Amino acid sequence: MKPVNVPPAAQIVNDLSGDLFADGRVRLGTWLAIVMCDDIVTSRVVVADDSDPKIAEYINRYMASLKKPGYAPTTGLSQQVIDSGEPILLPNVPAEHFADHMTPAAREWLAREATPMPIHSAGVVMVPMRANGRIVGTLGLIQWNTPDSIGADDVLWMQPIAERIGLAIDDAQNRTSSIVRLQRLSALHRVALALSSSQDLRLTLPIVVEQIAATLPADAVDLLVLEDAPQEFRVATAVGFHSTSIPDYRLPAAPILAELAALGERRGLLSEVEYVGRSQRRSLFAREGFRSHASTRLLARGKLVGVLEAFHRSELEPDPESLDFLDAMGIHAAIAIDHAQIQNRLDRAERAQHVVTQPPADMGAPKGRPTPRLRTRFT
Repeated sequence: MKPVNVPPAAQIVNDLSGDLFADGRVRLGTWLAIVMCDDIVTSRVVVADDSDPKIAEYINRYMASLKKPGYAPTTGLSQQVIDSGEPILLPNVPAEHFADHMTPAAREWLAREATPMPIHSAGVVMVPMRANGRIVGTLGLIQWNTPDSIGADDVLWMQPIAERIGLAIDDAQNRTSSIVRLQRLSALHRVALALSSSQDLRLTLPIVVEQIAATLPADAVDLLVLEDAPQEFRVATAVGFHSTSIPDYRLPAAPILAELAALGERRGLLSEVEYVGRSQRRSLFAREGFRSHASTRLLARGKLVGVLEAFHRSELEPDPESLDFLDAMGIHAAIAIDHAQIQNRLDRAERAQHVVTQPPADMGAPKGRPTPRLRTRFT
């Protein structure tokens, strides 16, 4: 079963913007459908304007400058609607006052980038999208240079449309979440079964990273194990890397331990300067083209035994459940590594004890006892 990488909710918004809004059957203008992501501080944004596609492209370029194409921070008028639960109606805003309703980032963009058409006035209406009593986003309409074209009646017919869209999005998100959770539970079960079947880390740890790469939208995954004797991290297993030299990487433990201490207990994506072992693997990361990265410490009985890392070659915003899944996989791996290390120490101690207690093959008779002599009887 393949992981679900593209949220159906985003496809629903795209379909609605193309089929319902853009063909003019409802109302011409610039339509904005904004759906909150799982972290709620980021939203999926779809913009459509069949009457003037250039203005939609202009807004999309602004959104891309904030975060990445199709996404933007949950701020501005949309944030006000989400917080209050009430629609916002700005029927006729002159161009000189329109910036008063923008975020600082939007005002900077407007001052830096010329609009594709002269703007003299704008009318804005934005309503909340609700689903099962929850607000999942907002639906907005902007009409340019048409004074008094937006009024209170627009709220009355837009709100039912927003409710229907919200229900469709919530249903799609619930279906996607159910599929993803089933995939992750199955992956955890397969890893637990493998770890209980064998103590050979050369067989079990590759299963851990393979299940993570197959379940999370991760381009590459590796697992670093901390070795006590030389005090260094070695790559125990890796998948998804272009370079063939990954298994040969051995990193001094002291710098990485200092980096982990500086990061504290913070979870989530790490920036490029925060990659564990960034200075030692700078050329590797440059060749691989990684743009985002998440890692989790492998702790067993309060002791660090390794680090589990997931890399992405595109911008990615993992949801809290994805980070929890990575932590759960890390716990399985940490217990397996700790158990194997304990077993190795016991085996070495047993071999050493066997060497000490076993007498040499050429050892003579014990001291204190006379050596028996051969007697010959003569007759």
